[in-house]
Amino acid sequence: MNTPYTSDKKILQIIDILKSNKRIRFDSDFCEAIGVLRQTLSKIKNGEKHFTPLHIETVIKVFKVNANWIFGISDEIFLDEKFKLKNTKILEHKYPKTNKLRTNQPAKNEQTY
Repeated sequence: MNTPYTSDKKILQIIDILKSNKRIRFDSDFCEAIGVLRQTLSKIKNGEKHFTPLHIETVIKVFKVNANWIFGISDEIFLDEKFKLKNTKILEHKYPKTNKLRTNQPAKNEQTY
């Protein structure tokens, strides 16, 4: 299993946010909106695949997501005021904030085998 990219993690978070705000009901709604197969989403969740640049671009356009947030540069999730969250507890609860970005090098305190 591959380590998920920051962008993969963030887009998976977006799915949960969209569900909690009732903008989508199911993962399949998200898949249909961005043109990805449900099986592909499952493989992304399992770390076997990654979202492509086209998927990322489509998420940004369709759901008005801040590209800088997807890549871990900004804390602002949505670009459009009407989609901004009043309450981001879902993120704090389900996805504790980490500053660790995926790199090819292990962190100083990580062991390699």
